[in-house]
Amino acid sequence: MKLRLFRAGCLLLLAVLLAAGCALRTEDAARGGSGADGADNSFATIIGHLREHGELPEHFLTKAEARKRGWNAKSCNLADVLPGASIGGDRFQNREGLLPAKSGRIWREADAEYESGCRNAKRVVYSNDGLYYVTEDHYKSFREWTAP
Repeated sequence: MKLRLFRAGCLLLLAVLLAAGCALRTEDAARGGSGADGADNSFATIIGHLREHGELPEHFLTKAEARKRGWNAKSCNLADVLPGASIGGDRFQNREGLLPAKSGRIWREADAEYESGCRNAKRVVYSNDGLYYVTEDHYKSFREWTAP
C-alpha cells in the first residue's frame, strides 16, 4: 500500500513539474547557452550542428531576414518580436585579418549564448571549408574550436 502511494505521489509530482514547464537541461545549456525558447545556443551545440548538417539550426536568421520580420538591433527587441530566434548566417569579412585567409574561403558568423535583449559579444565564426572559431569579445580575439 505504501509503495503504491509513493508511486502515485511521484507520478503526480512529475505531472505537476511537466505542466509547469520545467525541463531538464544539459550541462552545456545550463552554462548559459539556452535561449528564451530553450534552444541550446552554446558554442558546442552550434558547431556540432554545423558539422553534422552543414548549416545553422533553423532558429537562426540572417540580419536581413530578422529585419524583414520586425527586428531592430538598436531596440534590442529580437526576443520580443521573434521569440526563440538568434542572428546568424551573415558573412564575416575578416577585415582585421585575425583569421586564416585562403583563396575562396568565406567566413560566416552566428550569435552564441543569446538569451534576450541586446545581442552579446559571443560569436561562432565558421568557414565554408570547415574551420570553426569562437570569440567572446566581439571579434577582438579568436580561439580555434577543435573539440569533437
